[in-house]
Amino acid sequence: MVQIEIRNPSDYPRPQKERHACEYVFIPWERIVSADPELAPGDLGVVTPDGSPVPSGLIPLASADQVLAVRIDEPLLPAQDQKTPYRLGLGPSRGGGEEEAPLLKFEREGEPEGTAEPRETVAPGAMESVVRVRMVNELLNVWFDLGDHYGKSWFAGAASSVQFKELEVLDDFRIDPFQHDHEKRCMQIDRIMVSRPAWEDSPVVEYVLFTSRYTLVDYTYSPVAASITIASPALDYAYTDPFAGSPRALECRLYRRLTLFGGVNYVVEEVWMEGEAREVPAPVHLNFTARYFSYMEMGQPPHVTVREGAPGWSAISMPHDPRQGYGFATEAPMGGVRNPHPGYPNPDLEHRSFSWEVGPCRGYRCVHLFQRSSPGEILEHTSRIWSELIIEPLEVELIEPGATGG
Repeated sequence: MVQIEIRNPSDYPRPQKERHACEYVFIPWERIVSADPELAPGDLGVVTPDGSPVPSGLIPLASADQVLAVRIDEPLLPAQDQKTPYRLGLGPSRGGGEEEAPLLKFEREGEPEGTAEPRETVAPGAMESVVRVRMVNELLNVWFDLGDHYGKSWFAGAASSVQFKELEVLDDFRIDPFQHDHEKRCMQIDRIMVSRPAWEDSPVVEYVLFTSRYTLVDYTYSPVAASITIASPALDYAYTDPFAGSPRALECRLYRRLTLFGGVNYVVEEVWMEGEAREVPAPVHLNFTARYFSYMEMGQPPHVTVREGAPGWSAISMPHDPRQGYGFATEAPMGGVRNPHPGYPNPDLEHRSFSWEVGPCRGYRCVHLFQRSSPGEILEHTSRIWSELIIEPLEVELIEPGATGG
């Protein structure tokens, strides 16, 4: 049996139960096949040394075709303090080991809220009709809109409601739910700026996305995570052939993959952009900058902390009851948070508007965290997520059968 040796590179035990119930390690499928070619994707399991099953599952990831996500619940000492290596076994599945798996619920066009039971699956031919997806785990309920939000055309690609432990995070949950601010939303990429070739007159071309309907192109379930992949409408990207002087064009789309893992209070997002042309045999990845927009009740004034740069993070929170907050962390360059968002049309409510830019890059991973606690704790949790998922993830080594390991 292949052994998975996991090391904690931090100077404190992980996962820390007071912050997050669990962590995950990710192993590319290619590494697994290299260690044991007989293992099959549909029959893969992880066990502890005593044979107890460990929650795990294959998920898509932009950096690899598939990775095995393994849930770690037991706190691991720092590597320098770990006298005995922490190891798990990897082999054919023995069943079990599944916690309450995250779910997806799909709402289709022509089915007003409350009139039809949301579906947990959708036929491939019907994915274009999906207008809203609800992502659910033990801690979060995230309603993500692909297009119009009940008649509002400016909600495309936004989470219109996020509940942490069944209470709204984007507005004061103590208000009657029917009196919530119906403009509330987060996680919205409202526009992108795509780099143009050096010989063009302008350095970037800008596309507005907040009124552009996204299309569901894929979704996946595993015992430890659920994800959706959505695509923007086709975007025309024109440029000039520098040698022939003739006009050229690419048909481009922005792709976003949102993944919700079990037992955590954050959503992981991967963003990339592809362009296609008749003379190009395969899609090309374009350099772009994404601008995020959020409209949330986080107090007046809200508590905002930002670590600009590459990688970067921000924590936005309400300094008084109900003390809710939103954290954002990314591996890509990140600018400052603008509050209020420049040009927000309602001066009385502009304190609820936030925006920031990520990029330029050819794709990135980021994390959207939601919780309810003090501004200091939300800041600390955001910076820890940034460190643990992006800067110093748990280290993994595969030890083939018969090898002794490092």
